[in-house]
Amino acid sequence: MYTIREAKKDIMDGIRGYLLKDENGVYLMAEENRLPFYLEGAPGIGKTQIVRQVADELGIGFVDFSLVHNTRNNILGLPVIETLSDGTKYTNFTMSEIIAKVQQQELPGKSEGILLLDEFPCMSDTITPIMLSFLQTKNIGCHRLPRGWVIVLCGNPKEYNRSARTFDAAVTDRLRKMKITVSWQDFLEYGNERKMHPAVLSFLRDNKGCLYKCEMEKGGQEPELVTCRSWDNLSCQIIAYESLQQQVTEEFVKQFIKSDKIAKLFLQYYRKWSHGFTQQKMRSICEGTADSTCKEEFALLSYGEKWSLLDMILKNLKADFDGKRMTQKQKRLIAEKVEHLFAFTSGDEEEELLWEQLYVTINKDSFFLNALAENKSEAYVRMCRKKYLAG
Repeated sequence: MYTIREAKKDIMDGIRGYLLKDENGVYLMAEENRLPFYLEGAPGIGKTQIVRQVADELGIGFVDFSLVHNTRNNILGLPVIETLSDGTKYTNFTMSEIIAKVQQQELPGKSEGILLLDEFPCMSDTITPIMLSFLQTKNIGCHRLPRGWVIVLCGNPKEYNRSARTFDAAVTDRLRKMKITVSWQDFLEYGNERKMHPAVLSFLRDNKGCLYKCEMEKGGQEPELVTCRSWDNLSCQIIAYESLQQQVTEEFVKQFIKSDKIAKLFLQYYRKWSHGFTQQKMRSICEGTADSTCKEEFALLSYGEKWSLLDMILKNLKADFDGKRMTQKQKRLIAEKVEHLFAFTSGDEEEELLWEQLYVTINKDSFFLNALAENKSEAYVRMCRKKYLAG
């Protein structure tokens, strides 16, 4: 079983191997040994996205083609009556839409790419023989997939899609099958890279079990469906709504998070801890540019709400850099942002309690403590005086 990140690495390494050439520019691996990848996993976990990322990072073409949204004529091509030299007539076919899309991607100097065939186990019986033959021969009719293109298949197992079929040994023996599972850590890393809404990321850090839920229909009710794709789309829409100054409502959240319980839980979290503190406002706090209105809004919160907001800012700040080899310039930036948190809470009626909690949190986390110590920040000096030193 692969996580998304593990699968991405194996696909990238595998495609690099497929595309190796000798000094004359000839591919080293024989065509019959370049088996298609088959990614099988629950819906919405990012299978298509990682394949697109692999193509982008390798600098090669990418074509995405769904096998359930196209007819036999799209796949095979339209029939054309041809005539042999002896007058015998036979049926040929125009170019398959799949091959045509690939050829459209073949720009000068870019003759390699990935052909992603989605919903592979759900294709209709009318196109199954065509596609199984294509996987073996790389031909559809008399038209061939260009040599530099690699096939990747995606699909959901039967427990998530009742129309999915099971393939026999002869088919699976010709595929590189990879079963993929949901990874909470991988999604958070992806979310940080995507600059997803901090409330979404903070909620998922605190509610690991809410990342993914897919339960099939029971008693005629609609299935509960919460996927990685759901959170990504919700994040984008919340950022847009905040820019438009639109209210995030329960019905709005349910458009993406198709579980009443998780949708309500997230909305409570969003309302309780953000209190109008949008991504832009939270950024202004740690950058030292927050205005007086922002400080007034902060003053109206309870102590628990104030600390939760500061804690959310710290977690998001750490997520932006954690796990990376940081430069001195980045460490200095972190120290400055932490100093801005102290400055923002300076003069608050609960300043002493908030500063105390900030000291305790920093002392327990070497990520912040080292950045402050190396830059001899004022906060670190105060911690030394108060004997808040690690160990």
